[in-house]
Amino acid sequence: MRRIANKQQERIANDVATTQFNPTAEQRKQVTILAALGHMPNEICLFIKDESGKQISARDIETFFADELATGLLKATVKVEQLLYSKALAGDVASMKAWLKYASDVKDRKPWQRAYGHS
Repeated sequence: MRRIANKQQERIANDVATTQFNPTAEQRKQVTILAALGHMPNEICLFIKDESGKQISARDIETFFADELATGLLKATVKVEQLLYSKALAGDVASMKAWLKYASDVKDRKPWQRAYGHS
């Protein structure tokens, strides 16, 4: 019984946001990519360490990387759209076809659907 209580206390202690954490540019990039791939904070925290090499909590991820979590997918989507558009303009036929289909799909959506990603 005591062992279970200790594990619960440890879990709670790990869930409290750390106040002394300064994310690096590399960590921000890594969190942005992981968020874009659909990973949740409890998964992302497995890859992010503090200055002492200790893994930070999911709450820390939510606290210190809120912008990256919120915009990761959008940033990745925009990069892919830009690449597709550039390749289409450069004459890549497959990219031209893909761009025309994509542009047609986007054009047929109502503005609120485009803004919120609904089909």
